[in-house]
Amino acid sequence: TQSRNFMVNAKFKKLVTVLLGSPLIARDLHRAGISWPSCRAAYVLANTKASNVRREDDENILRWLGIRHANVRLPIFLSLLKPASIERAEALSNSPADIKVCIEDLRCGLLAKSCVVPGFCTLIRGLAASTSPEENDQG
Repeated sequence: TQSRNFMVNAKFKKLVTVLLGSPLIARDLHRAGISWPSCRAAYVLANTKASNVRREDDENILRWLGIRHANVRLPIFLSLLKPASIERAEALSNSPADIKVCIEDLRCGLLAKSCVVPGFCTLIRGLAASTSPEENDQG
């Protein structure tokens, strides 16, 4: 899958640590080093293929709160699927260190921009497309 490709990519292997566990379990948070000064950011990514969108967002909000409780200064990037979930998250905590992104709002924004600027989505997709390390070395 895409996450497996990301984890084996040589560019990211030294920079990113992917751990399995739960931010609601203190032992897993300690193992992840969330409270260590070397921890620069945490990402809570939404599963865009989830069958129950509300449940996925609620679980991600709980994960985010678990990390926030362990380290109040750590920047956390939280992705949620529905705009109402962003409002629920902000009602629980509105730390300036948090960046919350709604996937649905992002999609609608891209669609709106492509109506004003034809080819915009193609441009963004081209910029976001990954290339293999061999292609990077040649160019």
